[in-house]
Amino acid sequence: MALSSVKIKSSARQQFPGVFSEVTVATGVKDFGTIADGADAQDTIAVPGVTAGDMVLGVASSAADGLTLSGTVEAAGSVAITAVNNSGGSITATATAVYSVVIAKLV
Repeated sequence: MALSSVKIKSSARQQFPGVFSEVTVATGVKDFGTIADGADAQDTIAVPGVTAGDMVLGVASSAADGLTLSGTVEAAGSVAITAVNNSGGSITATATAVYSVVIAKLV
């Protein structure tokens, strides 16, 4: 199941001149459901224009669920988001959390 309501919010290469040729921020809403302690959940977000070798600089959430978030460019046009629970107990992620993913192309 992919993130719903995905939007490409900006392209801001001017923020990192000489380092990245393009920086893109994509957002979407995802309900990861309940994640047991020590387990993870993964989902994908379609991001037009990303390719293998692009770098996911970070993944953030509007909710403080106690999950550790990371991302990788899985394939052309696809970024995988992983939510890991190492809290010591089960976590039910906030259903309306907005996730932001920052992707950069190296110069």
